[in-house]
Amino acid sequence: MDGLLGQVQLAKVFAVRLAGKGMPNDAILRESWLSALALGGLTLRALGYADDDADNVVNRLRKSDVEWLDQQITAARNERGREDIVAAITPEPV
Repeated sequence: MDGLLGQVQLAKVFAVRLAGKGMPNDAILRESWLSALALGGLTLRALGYADDDADNVVNRLRKSDVEWLDQQITAARNERGREDIVAAITPEPV
């Protein structure tokens, strides 16, 4: 499996294996996000972006993701039921 398509297929296989071993779905989602960041960096490089520029984009997304996750944790901290927690965490495009 060469190239970007091969890497995406490997990421899917890895996620299925994690699920088969009992890994919680939210942990798989986080792993998928990190894999997507890495794949995005490779894609930018393949499109001709300089390594520094690609790294800056990936690092900016990673930083904003950490900040957003912290905000979601704070927003849901006092909620008890699953529905209340989900309602407190508003999805936002990256």
